[in-house]
Amino acid sequence: MAHPYSQDLRLRTLYLITSGMSISKVSRTLDISKTTLYKWRHQLESIGSTLPMSSPPPPQPSQIKDLNKFQKFVDA
Repeated sequence: MAHPYSQDLRLRTLYLITSGMSISKVSRTLDISKTTLYKWRHQLESIGSTLPMSSPPPPQPSQIKDLNKFQKFVDA
């Protein structure tokens, strides 16, 4: 998994956008996708922060709870 961009970079990038530089130009200049820049801008406007959002925990592997029932299913 990729590491999140630093908070400093996020803030400097949003400063460029709010200062009038287009998202397309910022994207090309800093090699950050436009989708990411729109997400950061929306996040700043909606919750007032650009800190990386926490990811949901990875799914846990399924466990067989009834081995006899599973064996009947496999044998069928």
